[in-house]
Parts: sequence; C-alpha cells; structure tokens
Amino acid sequence: GTLIWKNWQQVPVTDPVTNSTLYFYEKINTLALSDLALVNIPGQSRKYKALEMIVKKRFSKGWMMEVSYILSKLEGLFNTSFSSTSGITSFYNNPNDHVNAIGRLENDRRHQLKVLGMVRGPWGVNLSGVIQWRSGNPYSRWLSSTEEGVYLNGDDSDSIIVGKRGEYVLPDQFNVDLALEKQFKIKNFGLAVFAQAFNVFNSGVADGVQTSTSHSSRPFGQMTSITDPFYLRIGARIDFN
Repeated sequence: GTLIWKNWQQVPVTDPVTNSTLYFYEKINTLALSDLALVNIPGQSRKYKALEMIVKKRFSKGWMMEVSYILSKLEGLFNTSFSSTSGITSFYNNPNDHVNAIGRLENDRRHQLKVLGMVRGPWGVNLSGVIQWRSGNPYSRWLSSTEEGVYLNGDDSDSIIVGKRGEYVLPDQFNVDLALEKQFKIKNFGLAVFAQAFNVFNSGVADGVQTSTSHSSRPFGQMTSITDPFYLRIGARIDFN
C-alpha cells in the first residue's frame, strides 16, 4: 500500500548547496486529534544481503589462523538500531521523517576483511593478533528547517534527508591488535600474565562527521569523532582447576 498523509501541506525551501527547491511538511490544523493505530504499516523494509567466506587452519604444530571476508549490502527504511526495531515507533507521526528515507542504512559496511591467528612461541609464550579492514559506514546529508529560516507551524523545527540516503561514506578503518601471554602452572591453579596492544599503528580516522548542511559553525562533513587511539593493557589471570 501507499501512505496517505492527511492534514499536512508542503513548505518550500531552497537547498543552500544546489539551490534547488526542497519541501518540508507542516500540519494544516494543529488542533486536530491523532489516532493511535496498532497495524503493520505498508512500506516497512530492511534487506540484508551478504556473501561470507571463511578459511580456517586449526591449531596444530604450534599455530592456527583464520581468514574471513564479508561482502554485504544493507538497505531499506529502518536501520538495525534498537530504537528503529522496538515495535512501537513515532516514525509515522511526521512525513518529514520519510523524505528520501529509503537507501543505504547507517550500519551498512560493504566490505569486511579479518585475519586472526596465534603462534605458540618458545618458553611457553603465546603471540596472537587480529588484523581488520572494514569499509566506512554510510551517512546522509540533512537539512534543518529553522536553520534555513523556515519555522513549521510557527516555531517547530524539523530535518529532512537531502539526496539519496547513505550517499556519503566515512573513511575505511584499518586496525591491528596484538597480544603476548605467558602461562605458569602453580599447584592446582594456573597463572597467566599478558600484554595486549590495541590499534598498534595508532591509525585514527573519522567515525562521525557533521551531517547537516545547515549548521552555522561546523561545515558538512567535518569530523565530530575519531576511532580509538593506541592503548596498552597489562594484566594477569588466575585459572582454577
């Protein structure tokens, strides 16, 4: 079926990037009562398609290794976050939420490559590591009504997606984690001391950016958060038999 939005009208606004005309929606009669409906709404969709390949070398002769690759596509209307899938949503209270809302979802990673392994070294020291490369997450360009001088129903603010959802992509992420562990046998329990290094090469890339083109002080695409830096963890573990 097709959604029919009653009691709403279009309000034009000029896109500051392309100078094209876009449309927000505002209520015609703000005093009209809303109806609560528990139904399966038409048009809900989320499709995940993936190809996964795994090659394993089981532990023997002092070492093991696993290599995996995933090629995937996540598209639709609802993302995979809890708020998008909890079963009760306000997503259908406002048609502005549906403008250009179908496309690549924010948790989509097109490519993922992982290599992990472990080697038993001399003197009972084990060396293990994980190498990961992942495509960046997609994100969309948003436009705010109030930042563009449009106050819906007098003072309300809203935002819409401009262009295709998921049209832009964050940088790829490359990460290497390593660990050393030495085990000791002491009577009826085991003692292990270890050192774990995360993000060994301290590779930092943006994992969050400014997505609104209406922000007055921060340009679209500017980094707002970065991946975790290198850090080292040293500890011990006691295993009781």
